[in-house]
Amino acid sequence: MFSSVIKGFAALAMVAVPGFASVLLPRQDGSIFMCTDANSGGTCASVDFTFEVCSSIPAVINDQVSSLQVPRGVTCTIFADGGCSGHFIRILGPGEPNLGNNNFNDQMSSFQCIPGCSI
Repeated sequence: MFSSVIKGFAALAMVAVPGFASVLLPRQDGSIFMCTDANSGGTCASVDFTFEVCSSIPAVINDQVSSLQVPRGVTCTIFADGGCSGHFIRILGPGEPNLGNNNFNDQMSSFQCIPGCSI
C-alpha cells in the first residue's frame, strides 16, 4: 500500500512539474512611473523593477525625466549614468513631482529600488 502511494505521488510529480515550470514568469517587484515634465506631464513611461537590481531608463526619455512616482513602501536610488553609477539621489514613495527641486532634472539614466521607507 505504502509503495503504491509513493509511486502515485512520483507519477503525479512528473506530470505536474513540467506544466508548472512553463508558467513561471520573471520576478517583478513593482514599477515606477516617470515623465519628462514636472507633475507627471509630457511623455511618460512605466518601468518594471526587481528589488536590488539595476534598471535602465527607456531610451526615449533617458536624461529627460522630470517627475517620478514610486510605490509607497519603496525607496529608489536614481542615477545620472547607466549601470547605476554616477551622481545619485534617493526618492521615497510616493515619489517626486519635480526632480528640479533636488537638482536632478533631466539627469536620470538608471535606478535601483529597495523595499522600505516611505513618506
